[in-house]
Amino acid sequence: MAAASAVVTVILVPVSPAGVPVLAAAATALIGLRAGSTAVIWVTITVLAVGTLLLKTVGPVLAGGWDPPPAAVRVIELLTPAMLTSLIITSTFPDGRELVLDARAGGLLAGALVLLARGPLVLALVVGAAVTAGLRLLG
Repeated sequence: MAAASAVVTVILVPVSPAGVPVLAAAATALIGLRAGSTAVIWVTITVLAVGTLLLKTVGPVLAGGWDPPPAAVRVIELLTPAMLTSLIITSTFPDGRELVLDARAGGLLAGALVLLARGPLVLALVVGAAVTAGLRLLG
């Protein structure tokens, strides 16, 4: 059942982000808020929260007892690490249009080395944070 809801979510996620700003803009226009206000931010957060809840419930409701083929399950299982890796890389290294190697890169490398040595995830997080903090203190 979880795999089936993941398939539906993977299908719907590329469609939903483009619609969120439109829904948020429509909601703020309906209640008469001006752009840039704090209320607009809260309306956007609310629209995102409701949209996320709907996406998470649509999968099991539509899929029912259907199980995806084994090949699709293998692809779905690989999506989370790939997405997480791309998020880490894109938030660690680029600064505008430049590649930046700073303390964050050192912390990421230290955490990765702990994981490669089969250390626990919590240890990798602590080591990565400590190395990043130490490098920032040094300069």
